[in-house]
Amino acid sequence: MKMRKIAAALAVGMGVMTLAGCNLVVKTDEAQVKDAEQIASTVIAKGDGFTITQKDIDDKYKVLLEQIQIQYGDETLRSEQMKPYLEAQKQSIMDQLVRQQLFDKKVVEMKIAEGSADMLAKYDEMVASNVAAFGDKTKFEDAVKSAGYTMESYKAEVLKGLRYDALIAE
Repeated sequence: MKMRKIAAALAVGMGVMTLAGCNLVVKTDEAQVKDAEQIASTVIAKGDGFTITQKDIDDKYKVLLEQIQIQYGDETLRSEQMKPYLEAQKQSIMDQLVRQQLFDKKVVEMKIAEGSADMLAKYDEMVASNVAAFGDKTKFEDAVKSAGYTMESYKAEVLKGLRYDALIAE
């Protein structure tokens, strides 16, 4: 009697495994969303006062993919030659995020002002130079948008870069 129960349980288990392998048993949309949320919240790197999740990396990676798609097209993005490059970019994005967190912490420790008059003047100079290079303000703003930024986020990134430059100079 015991053997029959074991054999029946094995048969049911193998049947479920077979059906799952043939995609006859699929996860509900709710379960798939829950799995995606769990993956997104996975901690990839943790340091002194900061945490980098899979979502942080995925967000930057999506921007990179959009830029490649705009610049080179869908065909290039799907090519076999791009796969190693794209995988390397995920690691590079993680490294960049870690460095950024460390720099941000050091900038605060060294009390380098976020929006000092000097940095704002340098930003204005950079914008004026870029506007001249693009021919007019509209073309420059279009280039900023095509790079995945709004003018506000572009300004924030430039000012952050100027703070990092000040940190390195000290």
